[in-house]
Amino acid sequence: MSANFTACVYCLVIVQGCSDGKWECHDGRRCLEERYICDGIIHCTDGSDENPDVCALWQCSPGRFKCLFDNKCIPNKVVCDGNTERALWNCRDGSDELDIVCSEWNCTEGYWKCNDNKCISVSRICNGRADCDDGSDELTEKCLQWNCTHKMWKCDDNLQCVHDYAVCDGKTGSQHDCFDMSDESNCKEWECANYMWKCDNLKCIPERLVCDGKTDYYDCGDGSDESNCENRPCPEGKWRCKNGYGCVDNHKFTSLCENRFKIYPHSGINCI
Repeated sequence: MSANFTACVYCLVIVQGCSDGKWECHDGRRCLEERYICDGIIHCTDGSDENPDVCALWQCSPGRFKCLFDNKCIPNKVVCDGNTERALWNCRDGSDELDIVCSEWNCTEGYWKCNDNKCISVSRICNGRADCDDGSDELTEKCLQWNCTHKMWKCDDNLQCVHDYAVCDGKTGSQHDCFDMSDESNCKEWECANYMWKCDNLKCIPERLVCDGKTDYYDCGDGSDESNCENRPCPEGKWRCKNGYGCVDNHKFTSLCENRFKIYPHSGINCI
């Protein structure tokens, strides 16, 4: 038997040294990326990547935080995220949520620090819901000056940001997105967001719902999403049934059209 192999139940390869940036399990059977060492999940067959003696001396890889007492390495983006219930702790010892840590912690890129030191995604600032426990992400003076992040749209009252796909989605009344309902007020001029389709009644719906064969319930409400389907191309990544109605994922070997016809995309047979 080759020196590179050992007789074992699973015939695992014994590695002889790992490449740069990789860590060798103590039994020599695996090379791991350093971000997997002391992450709280056993990857080595012998468990050496989570050995307490290893983790006590281990320096977490860039972008990761070392828990103060249990030596687990966790992503920086979950430090001071407000999960203080034991079942939701990222550090098993809860040290990633300690006041002494969070008061000095700089939130990672794409996150914002609340007045109470919690870190939240910038996409959640001024979204109409208090994500900071102290509500500092929804303060009027904050939101009046806040520039909505990418793919977010600011309501006319300048106090709220909503997803661009929610603009002109037809939701009104208690289901509205902007509290002032401005997201449904200028739909004639509005260009639907990427991967959205504009109905004849000016409502924006996901492009994947156009010509999906559902005629008992129109997504547009006016039926325009199911009209002229035989002449309308399916969205990218979709494949049309032979009857002209229904666009299905083209990567599936078999599927069902909404009208219960079976299709076999890769055999060249359409809906039958």
